[in-house]
Amino acid sequence: MRRETVRALAGGLRRGQRDGRSGDTAYYGSGAAVANRIARVIVQHQNVKVIRIDDQPHVLEACAARRGTYAVVPRIMRWEHRSNAVVYAERVKLGISLLRSEGQKPLRSVRFEMKDSRPNILISPHDLLPEAFDDAVLRLLAPG
Repeated sequence: MRRETVRALAGGLRRGQRDGRSGDTAYYGSGAAVANRIARVIVQHQNVKVIRIDDQPHVLEACAARRGTYAVVPRIMRWEHRSNAVVYAERVKLGISLLRSEGQKPLRSVRFEMKDSRPNILISPHDLLPEAFDDAVLRLLAPG
């Protein structure tokens, strides 16, 4: 894909992006962390305008209405952080799709999965997104 053709990031930041879950536990803020990180990677590596869309169910229509050419739609399939007095375990599984704003079928999709276990320390939700996550976003935008 040429640099100037990617024009929209869809996947509702803050209110619209669904937060990750594991069982009955919701990890509030994880959806916004994922969408914000994707936007940051796109802006750092592509010469594009990023349009933030909060209307998750109607993301393609909202993207087209705002003259976006492509939508990048993240989906959190699993987000988990469990800890005890000694260690914490974390796991994240995400899917990210690139769609044309006028189409329903993804042009390209990538998955990102990570799990880790370390001595117990305080972390924030975006710690589950190491630098390898940026590489997955860039693979989504790669030509061809």
